[in-house]
Amino acid sequence: MRGTVRLFRLFGINVYLHWSFIFLILFLMYSTYSEHENVRSFFILLALVLIIFACVIMHEYGHALAARRYGISTHDITILPIGGVARLTHIPKNPVQELFVVFAGPAVNLAIFIVLSLVAVLAFHYEPSIEDLFIGQDDFGMSKWGKLVLTIANMNLFLMLFNLIPAFPMDGGRIFRALMCFAMPRPRATFIASIVGRAFAIAIFGFAFYNPWHPEEPYKPMLALLAVAVFVSARNEYKQVRSESRYDEGTVKEIMKAHFLSLQTSMLMGDALLQTQKATNPIFLVFDQENALYGFLETDDLNDARKNSDHLAIVLTYTNTNYVTADVDETLKAVSKKMNQASTKIGIVKNQNQILGTVYFDDILTYINA
Repeated sequence: MRGTVRLFRLFGINVYLHWSFIFLILFLMYSTYSEHENVRSFFILLALVLIIFACVIMHEYGHALAARRYGISTHDITILPIGGVARLTHIPKNPVQELFVVFAGPAVNLAIFIVLSLVAVLAFHYEPSIEDLFIGQDDFGMSKWGKLVLTIANMNLFLMLFNLIPAFPMDGGRIFRALMCFAMPRPRATFIASIVGRAFAIAIFGFAFYNPWHPEEPYKPMLALLAVAVFVSARNEYKQVRSESRYDEGTVKEIMKAHFLSLQTSMLMGDALLQTQKATNPIFLVFDQENALYGFLETDDLNDARKNSDHLAIVLTYTNTNYVTADVDETLKAVSKKMNQASTKIGIVKNQNQILGTVYFDDILTYINA
């Protein structure tokens, strides 16, 4: 990924740090110095943040290793100021598999919370109570190391619960989508989940500026940044799933151009230029003297002939024969693979020996990204 620095490689997966992480460091420096006016507080807070991000990396490895169980590899893991991202080659479309992969991340944080809580109880004689999670005590009657262990444990519990909010790109949004996929098509489930995610993002953004329970609290820029990221990611997730659905399930008949102009191999390019002046389809089929399909011309070919003043050349000299044939009910994914293998952007749509129209690779891209 561009703008990143490689930290290490583990289990065959590279972990990168995004350049924007420096803004988090600068924010910590400003906030700690303005409040405590000493460097020591900054380094203590920085160390705690780095420990938490180490837990975030383990969270992302949970997703990556769970996905590997289903033969899904991971491009890399990138650490951002607002969290981590494990870039899987693809998200499993089977809702059961997606639930397993998604739950693996929060499960790692839950495991860390349980282990560190046990360490706090057994090694530092912490006596847990449910109030500790909500009151936010500063002193549990423990040593500094004990309080550090308990702080990290509680932060992992917070990470798990926060990630379970049903909003993309958090795990809760994917869990919500996967559960709905049992009752409806994946694009529809993703649309609903994205709407819910954007609603949560708006609520989080408002909370960053105003806390109704503590109105005196200052503006929280990191929370506002997180809300913006959630809003954009929720929207992008739906667009991506919709594009994948159109690519996998869309057929040639949905985008093919049924109206096309026919040219003869023996025609002069000057005549072809006149005949194609008002054409809307940029592909012109070329037939031989026996009226059999020979190839095609594109608008660029005609423009080249016009620029070269090659009006007396015959159409045959400009004709391209590199095309693929497609069935009207063939999926866009299948046709795209044919085009890639043949290194062409042109498809001729046929039904047995009857030519029905043309399909252009750029039209496929426009359709799936609309």
